[in-house]
Amino acid sequence: MPLYGLLIFYKGAKPKFVKSSFDLTSFNFFQRGGIKEFLEIASEQLVRNSSVPSTSSMKEQMYMFYNHVESDSLAGVAVTDHAYPESVAQSLINKGIACVKEAYGNVNWTTMTISDNNYPVLDNLVKEYQDPNNVQNN
Repeated sequence: MPLYGLLIFYKGAKPKFVKSSFDLTSFNFFQRGGIKEFLEIASEQLVRNSSVPSTSSMKEQMYMFYNHVESDSLAGVAVTDHAYPESVAQSLINKGIACVKEAYGNVNWTTMTISDNNYPVLDNLVKEYQDPNNVQNN
């Protein structure tokens, strides 16, 4: 039940990428760049097509994209395989959005410039949520 990534966006007229974390180690090294790009584009499209606030999901090829957009237009997308439980994916999204809000406070997302997409807190969340059974039992 792999978790491939967690992406955070600001949903404006065009979704603005904020932070992300990926675990693509189950793929061949030479495939990872293309897979990451596909996951980013599909996630952005899902956020673009979502209303504020909303929760939705999308199946694309072998991936499930779970999306949650909050009333302040911050959105999170968890990318998993089909066996990963939706409730655990939504919990991950909520924690990821909360961590980004805590780190940046009340910033103006429309004018904010993100200089570095790396955010170790999201990396730790993705590692923690790799096994949904451990998360569900805690």
